[in-house]
Amino acid sequence: MRDNILTRVQENSALARLILVAIVWISTIVWVAKDSAQRTSNLGLHTVYILLVTILTPVVWLPIYLLVRPSTYQKDRLPWRESMILKNTPCQGCGMMNLHHHVHCVFCGDNLVNDCRECHKTYPHHYDFCFHCGAPNIDEAPTEGDD
Repeated sequence: MRDNILTRVQENSALARLILVAIVWISTIVWVAKDSAQRTSNLGLHTVYILLVTILTPVVWLPIYLLVRPSTYQKDRLPWRESMILKNTPCQGCGMMNLHHHVHCVFCGDNLVNDCRECHKTYPHHYDFCFHCGAPNIDEAPTEGDD
């Protein structure tokens, strides 16, 4: 009887270890998939990363992945502080940074400047007020009576 209980405990312990390994393995696959999707838009690299972590196990592939993955995220190619020092302007359409003297976004073509309604000079769209005359940067919604 005692041998029977000891055998069951050993079997359950082995099963618990197997379940724990499977959970860690699957969690690593999901994390690598999400991390690589945020770092690159190359579908081939996503597939290679996921296949390698699946085949080579997290113990072997995860340290290698941490070394070979792109070091920055797609949306964070130019850090915000550096872009402000360089006087870059964010695009409202795509969020990418453009040089301060550009009138249109080089990534999506969206307009980067507004024309002031008071002094008719241009200023960046992300400013709340025109820096020439101080007029507010608001779009007045037409009322129903206006035509």
